[in-house]
Amino acid sequence: FQSGFERGSTIMLGALAGGDIFGHFGISGADNGADLIQLILDNEMIGHVKRMLRSFEVTDMTISLDTIKETGIGGNYIAHPDTLQNYKKEIYYPELSDRFIWDKWESNGSRTILDKAFEKESKIMKTHEQKFLDDGTKKECQKLIGSYKKELGIT
Repeated sequence: FQSGFERGSTIMLGALAGGDIFGHFGISGADNGADLIQLILDNEMIGHVKRMLRSFEVTDMTISLDTIKETGIGGNYIAHPDTLQNYKKEIYYPELSDRFIWDKWESNGSRTILDKAFEKESKIMKTHEQKFLDDGTKKECQKLIGSYKKELGIT
């Protein structure tokens, strides 16, 4: 719990401050090691944070004041075609988190977010193909690193 709480706070506060690069994803302990399961869980959390920080589209179409007036008190705004056309753009669909009610979650196998993370890790390990930089890109990277080393006085 503490790890999740601290990660969530750190990611959200950093993102609110305008940060877009975080170096601690997938790290376990006090920078003691990296873990693919932790990276998968961190990625899920990042998805939530990115959605929270993304603004809502506010236009005449999305506000749909005419639709609200049309449905009126006691009307079904949610079932109106305009609402059905727009609402899915604002919903975040997480990959691992579960939003089902308890009975539905149980009937789907009672899989936890950690169960799903282990399944994803297994899939990644079975299907991932390592890709290497081509020679031209490698040379450009080495050239860039060399210029930075020179600038910093590192030999």
